[in-house]
Amino acid sequence: MRRRPPGEVPLARIGWGIFSNIGVALLQMGVGLRLGSLSLLSDSLHNLGDALGVGLSLAALLLARRGPDVKRTFGYHRAGVLAALANGVLVLGGGAFVASEALRRLASPPRLEGAYITLVSLVAFVVNAAFAFLIFRWRDRDENLRGAFLHMSSDAALSLAVAVGGIFVARGFLLADPLVAVAVSLAIAVEAGRLIWGCLRVLMEAAPKGLGAEEVAAVLEEEGLRGCHDIHVWVLGGRLYAMSCHLAVEGEASLEEAAALTRRLKEVARERLGIGHAVVEVEPATCSPGEVVCHLLRSEGAEARS
Repeated sequence: MRRRPPGEVPLARIGWGIFSNIGVALLQMGVGLRLGSLSLLSDSLHNLGDALGVGLSLAALLLARRGPDVKRTFGYHRAGVLAALANGVLVLGGGAFVASEALRRLASPPRLEGAYITLVSLVAFVVNAAFAFLIFRWRDRDENLRGAFLHMSSDAALSLAVAVGGIFVARGFLLADPLVAVAVSLAIAVEAGRLIWGCLRVLMEAAPKGLGAEEVAAVLEEEGLRGCHDIHVWVLGGRLYAMSCHLAVEGEASLEEAAALTRRLKEVARERLGIGHAVVEVEPATCSPGEVVCHLLRSEGAEARS
């Protein structure tokens, strides 16, 4: 049996955790449909969405190990972004449906078996808490795993809230079920909205937060790399950042000097900005320095190649 190196992320154990959470979410959904409990249904959607989200994080870790090829020169990092976007839209739609039904039930809440709601929710709480504990050690090694830890921690807290709501239902406070369902649906809306917005920013080639063209130019100038313009900064997926820029130099720089400046800029981009992939074009300062932001020009042959 292969021994895992110290500190290596236990992908197999995380995979089992994902399947356990999906199983619990399906259990909540089945019992919720059987009892007519909207709080269970909303929590099952939240748990299912987060379990799928963690699965996408795991897939991103695996896809990141695959190198680029001649057709996908940046690799497969955007596949995880597309899947996360679809996940966010589906979960948001399900949460909106449950919330609308819960608001309708506030006028006349049905009588439910609160004990079953509490029991199933406590099972979900234990599974979510165990999964959060499982990845607690590795939460700072990768942004995806940190997000997964936060997802599972919030899931555990919400499942516990649903369990408490089940106790109130068992004691005759029937409004507890739709009220908890509305609260969980709001949490789903906030989380799904952030996920969708983050995915759209990546797909629209937006610069990472705090790494706009002006911020990048300012950091490079602090390091003595002046004259940087026509800057592009974008996210490939996760925390994989890339940039391209033009660097104007005084006089006629030799190839060796241009190569040294390029290495210096890439080093600064990597160490100070966290940008792992940088493409630099060195040009004489006599060329128009242009603006910090680059305005793209459409190629004459674009129609023929599209």
